[in-house]
Amino acid sequence: MTDSAGITNDSARSVKSNALTTAALAVIQTLTISILAILLDPNDFGLFAIVLVFVNFGRFLTDFGINNAIIHFQDMDDNSRSSLYWITVVFGLVLFVCFSLLAPVVALIFGIPDLFTLLLISNIVFLLLPFGDQFAMLLQKGFMFPQLNRIKLLSSIGGSAITIYLAAVGAGAFALVIGNLFNVLIWTALLLFVGLRRWGVHFRCQLADIRRYLRFIAFQFADKSMSFIFKNIDKPLIGFFFGTHLLGLYSFAWNLAHIPLGKLAPVITQVGFPALARVQKSIDKVRRGYEIILDLLSFILIPVYFGLFITTPLIFELLFGHRWDGAIFFMQVFCIMGAMRAVIYPSNSLSLALGRPDLNFSWSFFYLALFLCALTIAIGTHDIYLFTLGMLSIDVILLLRLHHHFHAPLLRQHSKGLYSPIYTNALFSAVMLATVHCVNILGFFSGFTKIGIMVFLGMALYAGLHLLFNLKKVLFLCKHAFGRVNADNVN
Repeated sequence: MTDSAGITNDSARSVKSNALTTAALAVIQTLTISILAILLDPNDFGLFAIVLVFVNFGRFLTDFGINNAIIHFQDMDDNSRSSLYWITVVFGLVLFVCFSLLAPVVALIFGIPDLFTLLLISNIVFLLLPFGDQFAMLLQKGFMFPQLNRIKLLSSIGGSAITIYLAAVGAGAFALVIGNLFNVLIWTALLLFVGLRRWGVHFRCQLADIRRYLRFIAFQFADKSMSFIFKNIDKPLIGFFFGTHLLGLYSFAWNLAHIPLGKLAPVITQVGFPALARVQKSIDKVRRGYEIILDLLSFILIPVYFGLFITTPLIFELLFGHRWDGAIFFMQVFCIMGAMRAVIYPSNSLSLALGRPDLNFSWSFFYLALFLCALTIAIGTHDIYLFTLGMLSIDVILLLRLHHHFHAPLLRQHSKGLYSPIYTNALFSAVMLATVHCVNILGFFSGFTKIGIMVFLGMALYAGLHLLFNLKKVLFLCKHAFGRVNADNVN
């Protein structure tokens, strides 16, 4: 069997494992959020959104580009890996101390005493994560996704169970923070158990071991710094200027809307990144693999987000009640953004696989500049809805620049023809949306029956259009995503 066939078969097995796990995780997360929407109020979600900004910032800093370097550099030795491991552990301890000292200042700025305790509890994750994260990347690099996915599933179930229990006994925002901590604790403990047995780690920490990786890590750190800012800075600023109630509505909608992209996209990209990195010396193979990634993501996510957009008012009315009506506008805007990000999202994996983190850096810098302009206008006008529409406009601009910034310089002449499958997926999704909308406004049904009919009709129509006009593409995607590929079939 050729190397290409081996990689393709590894990818196919990994995608299957990721797909099953992601489906389970999406169900768990959706049920958890639905239950918590009943047990907690928007203020609790608002407080947790503020805490989560600091947790995510610390998680980003404990990595600072090292984990992606492990995947990109195929020849990293044990000494280098051990040095990187202990650097992140030491840095995690430093972050724990710094963020703990910062906690009372944050609580004072927001005028919320409970924030102090919530932040202190959440800071414990900085001590835990560095011990397991490298092993997670090694499992990903080696296409050992079944093991990695079992760990994800167990940690998610454990964290969700703790969160729901504490919310039921009246813990409020503390339920969300402690549940998240238990999720990380289970994740780290299981990764340590698997990683130490398989790879181990030496007590070694020398700069000479990691010198050749510093350029890659530096660009990744700069890129992730700016990426973190525009992904998270909106939450504390909305909480500060507009209050925790409105922040709760905003973050609740964001968490729900992010489930398809956050759960389904990694099914493809977590496999695609190491697969593209393995064939990085052949642009033609990279192009073919990247086209499959783009096609799969747009094939799945664009219709999902179009469907969510049209069914959001009904879902909120039936599942969450009228106290969450204020989140419907945010949810629908985020659905439009999610459909566009399904196309934008995999460009990060492409550039990293080809060793060009500088492109991600300049991309994030451009995004951050636009984001800060939108945020300044929103604060000046005191209009969070205008800010949300501004974020949507930014995604439109980024989508239009995608070819010029990533595809043309990385794939060169091989970038031709990448977009026609995306146009087809978007067109069929638009037809589906229009048809389902007609069913919605006719009003023949109501309640869950109406949602069920709309979902079934949308899925049947979208699948029917592809089977009628695009059967060859559907079979091609199914073969690469779920089938075993023989060496003779790999071109």
